[in-house]
Amino acid sequence: HRAARAARPKEKTRMHHRPQTRYRSTLLALMLLPGAAFGQSPEDIARITELAGQFAAVTENSDMAGSLEMLPPTLIDSISAQMNVTRDEYIGHMIQAASQNASLVSVRSVTLDTDAMTWHEATDGSSYALIPTLSVVEISDTPGGPRSTVVQEVSQTLALKDRGEWHLVRLGSDQQQENIRMAFPALYDQDFPLPQIEEVTQ
Repeated sequence: HRAARAARPKEKTRMHHRPQTRYRSTLLALMLLPGAAFGQSPEDIARITELAGQFAAVTENSDMAGSLEMLPPTLIDSISAQMNVTRDEYIGHMIQAASQNASLVSVRSVTLDTDAMTWHEATDGSSYALIPTLSVVEISDTPGGPRSTVVQEVSQTLALKDRGEWHLVRLGSDQQQENIRMAFPALYDQDFPLPQIEEVTQ
């Protein structure tokens, strides 16, 4: 009987700590959920998911004008200023370049995995998201030629709010990422991954 009585306080102690343990576990799980950090609203997540579908569609259709409309306007203005051209001149140049390359480059598919989207905080306290992106592209040696190479690119697409609206931009080469950092100084110290590209069997 003495041993049984001695064991009782230990049982109470264990029961006393269980709610705290469950609370800590629940809090940790919420912190790790994509979209739970920094208080993203369901409306923000839904809007970015909608944009991701549009982004994939315009890219697969080689719609450069549509792709440019999805870019943050501050980024377009920043690049235009660097090139010493107007916004309209820059947009016209990009559409022309895409048209010239259309016979050599064909986008087979683009998939933005918004379920795996992760949220981050910039130095100014604003939130942005990174969306894992998989692109499959066919590159021809000559326009209409029989020889082509198919490559798969694993990258990230950046979602950020600019002038009150969400926009998407793919995180490409070092130069492209540098353009983003110049347009948005709060992202200057953020460590973005570079795309990983490999040839795949056709």
